[in-house]
Amino acid sequence: MNLEKCRRHAPATKEKDRTVERSPKENRFEFVVIASARARQLLRGALPRETGEKKVTIAQREVLRRKVEKLEEDAPQI
Repeated sequence: MNLEKCRRHAPATKEKDRTVERSPKENRFEFVVIASARARQLLRGALPRETGEKKVTIAQREVLRRKVEKLEEDAPQI
């Protein structure tokens, strides 16, 4: 099958990015973990530091704009 022919007939798949910014490429897993923890806080009634309607989107923006950050837990001393 001719690859060029497939490309020509394939539909355009550009979607508008629904979040304001993108997660940092080098640490996407940590971004997801922190944003999901913040979204759970917002759903339980925490005050948002960004405006918006959806709690998950607010949480993502807060993490990307560094309005919230991960707190390292102290390692237990033996």
